[in-house]
Amino acid sequence: MSGAALALAGPLDDGFGERCSELGLLHVVADDVLVQGVDETEPGDPLDRFEYGELPPRPATPLTRALTWTRRVVDGLEVTLDARMLRTLRSGSEVQTLALIRALQRTGGVRLRVLLDHAEAAAGLGDVEVLTDVEGARRTAIVHRPYQVAGADDLLRLATVGERLVVTHQDLLLFHDPSYHASADTWAGYRRMTAAALAAADLVVAFSDHVAADLLAEDLAEPTRLRRVYLGTDHEQPGEAVAPAGVEALAGRPFLVQLGSDLQHKNRPFAIDLVHELRTLGWDGGLVLAGPGVEHGSSLPAEDARSLAHVVRLGSVSDAERRWLYQEAAAVAFPSTNEGFGLVPFEAAAAGTPPLVAPVSVMRELLGDALALLVPWDPAASARRVLPVLGDPEAHVRAVRAAGARLTWDDTARQLLELYDETLTLPARAAAVQAFQALAAEARRGHWEGTYWALREELGPTGLGLVGADGALPDDAQRTLAALLGRRATREATLRTLRAAGKLGRTR
Repeated sequence: MSGAALALAGPLDDGFGERCSELGLLHVVADDVLVQGVDETEPGDPLDRFEYGELPPRPATPLTRALTWTRRVVDGLEVTLDARMLRTLRSGSEVQTLALIRALQRTGGVRLRVLLDHAEAAAGLGDVEVLTDVEGARRTAIVHRPYQVAGADDLLRLATVGERLVVTHQDLLLFHDPSYHASADTWAGYRRMTAAALAAADLVVAFSDHVAADLLAEDLAEPTRLRRVYLGTDHEQPGEAVAPAGVEALAGRPFLVQLGSDLQHKNRPFAIDLVHELRTLGWDGGLVLAGPGVEHGSSLPAEDARSLAHVVRLGSVSDAERRWLYQEAAAVAFPSTNEGFGLVPFEAAAAGTPPLVAPVSVMRELLGDALALLVPWDPAASARRVLPVLGDPEAHVRAVRAAGARLTWDDTARQLLELYDETLTLPARAAAVQAFQALAAEARRGHWEGTYWALREELGPTGLGLVGADGALPDDAQRTLAALLGRRATREATLRTLRAAGKLGRTR
């Protein structure tokens, strides 16, 4: 109806669009209309004339979404990948992120920008654009966080570098388990942040059906905006292999190794029990536990309650030491009770070493019951199933390798490219605006809570320090005092009582 619009609001000059809006006409982007005489301008949002303070960018309007898709068609897809956790390659998340970057580069179907904390972390990434400062950065069509969000500030920064947000969620262990947090308040804050982050995402990716089902069960993701994309298992881990200090205590005997932190769900006490049961069956070996300790939710007390004869605990190991343990171990124990994916069993098989898993959570999904040698959670029955494989591991290793062969990083990258394009077509949601506002509020709450505790520590026995270093004055008592001192009718009486109590305390 461009002719009717011209007749109603013409001529076609700089004020034409505004006059159309005032007359109740809607603007559309059409591919069969010739337009001339209008200077190129940046698309604007009329709401931008109002003051929004520190709120993050709002979800794209229909016009900006159409223009983003046009740029994607004409110039190709541009994606920012959040890789700020790349540091030492000791964690599974780091290995996954590096493998994904390389796989996306191999597709040739995306212009990739990588967000890092430090430029030095870009070593080995090849010819890829690196972003270390989000201030003033251009917004690519997609920003993808390929591992779960750790804090509100984390996600708010992503909103400034990408127009549409994709978040990969690894698991809900921290969401479910309060023992992995410093306090109940910290746990509650993490749960609020997780829910808001997933609500803010345009598309949520789970890397197993197990994780996807958990997200749906907790109402943390809408089925229409949740996709499952498996990780690859074919990444190489080149480099030298170096024996870690401490393994000499095994005196050359065979050993099982369990790699990973001492979080309780990693189930390291079961591995200790398994080795003791294997020794009762005549196997003359030991156990190496290699991985960092955690501050909250550690299995260390349960480990110390067992006999640690024939057990070597190494703490964190380097990449070279990790490779040596994979290659030299008789088997790699992976008795985790709950995992989102789990690369360790496939890395073990790639090194020629049999993995020992139980048919629970994602391991049943990826390997099935037949390749899961551990019996949950019966160490004696498990030892009877494991012992024959320790003597002849080749068939088991071949079977695990075959199961992992269908999971390639190239296929992961191909599926993600399709999901990026799908994300660009999704309509925006009011829920995303509310989620970003909740994240902003959570970030501010965290800031002021940190400021409170910093002041309390700095001021010592005066000011905020009156609550005591160990929180001797409970919150309800602090509120009561504040209320009494804040009212003229009770202020003086309260102060007299406190002074008298102070004198009494000093005389004793």
